[in-house]
Parts: sequence; structure tokens; C-alpha cells
Amino acid sequence: MSTLESQSSLSQHLLPSTLTPLFRARHSTRAFLPTPIPTPLLEEVLSLAQRSPSNSNTQPWRLHILTGNALSRLSTALFAKAESGAESTVKALPDEYRHYRSELGRKLYGPEGYNVDRVGSVKKSLRNFTFFEAPVGAVVCMDAKLGTPDVLSVGMYLQSIFLLLEERGVASCVSWECKCLSVP
Repeated sequence: MSTLESQSSLSQHLLPSTLTPLFRARHSTRAFLPTPIPTPLLEEVLSLAQRSPSNSNTQPWRLHILTGNALSRLSTALFAKAESGAESTVKALPDEYRHYRSELGRKLYGPEGYNVDRVGSVKKSLRNFTFFEAPVGAVVCMDAKLGTPDVLSVGMYLQSIFLLLEERGVASCVSWECKCLSVP
């Protein structure tokens, strides 16, 4: 049986699903409306995401949801810290992977990508620290003593959240940078 034939026969056994369209629709949004997200919707998403697989059922994620003044205070503090030139602890992207970032830059900023306007590019990058002005922000934490399987568990949890939000018509975006700055 050829690969196409086997894929076709496998597809016939799939249950009707919304998962494939969700994967196709989900993207990182960088412009949000100020519309609050209803608390019951967030509670439902988080309750369902809690069923995500985790190493030894540890559920190593700790999630802090912020809105209103709390989100504003954290955004302001993170932005100020990042703008001051604080060193990020995120590893630099290895050279062999930089073309992905370049492709993203062209999609976001036009043909010149990240290279067109260094000051403007840095300014846009700093928006990561304001949660892109979203009405809800989330900070995900994990005990530093845990290992790679637990990091993968947190990733699966986050993917569950993003897909559940997408299913409910709520946009999302990840900012890895925020985890790297300690703010008093």
C-alpha cells in the first residue's frame, strides 16, 4: 500500500473533529481589542487544559492570570526593565535557525523584515513585555528543579490552552521573553 493510500484509509477512520481546523486557524496575535474575556470562559478553558498530559501526573505548571491594574503594573515593570537593556537569559537563536526568524520578520514587517528599521524593530519587540496590550495576561511558572519532561508537559498544557481559546474565538500570543526578567 502506498503512503497516500494508507493516509487515505486512515482518514476514513477519523472521528469528525474540530482539532484540524483549530490547528490551521491558530496563530500568534499581536493586536488585541480591550474587550474583557468573560471569567467563566477562562475558567472553562483552564479546567479543560488541566487534563493535559504531564510527566508522572505532576502537572508542573503554575499559572497566574492578570487583568486590570495587576496586568498594567506588571506590563509597566517588565517594559521598563527590558527597555533599560536588562540582559535576557533566553539563549540566542543558533545561526542555522535564524532564517525562521527572518521569514517571520518579513511576514510581520514587510520585505526587509527585521533589518529595515532597527529602532522600530526594537520598539515592536518591546511590545512583548506589555502582553501586546491584551486585556488578559498569563504568567506560567515551573519549579526550576524539574527537568525536560516537565518542560514538555508545560508546553502541552499551553498548547491546550491556546487551542481551547481559539475554539472559543479568543486570540492568543506567547511571549517567551517575559519569563527571563525578574521584577520586584
